[in-house]
Amino acid sequence: MTLFTNVKWVAFSQLSKIGCQLLGMLIFSRFLSAKEFGIMSMALVVVNFANIIRDLG
Repeated sequence: MTLFTNVKWVAFSQLSKIGCQLLGMLIFSRFLSAKEFGIMSMALVVVNFANIIRDLG
């Protein structure tokens, strides 16, 4: 595979991830109360931070 092809796949992967997260937040904000949404948001901060640490290797 060429470098350009690899960059396209990584970009597609990242954009898909962001799109799914945005869609999930919109759905959760509709069905959860403000308090529940806040708790979920705080939990997502921890999970995303753990993912960053995991990606470091």
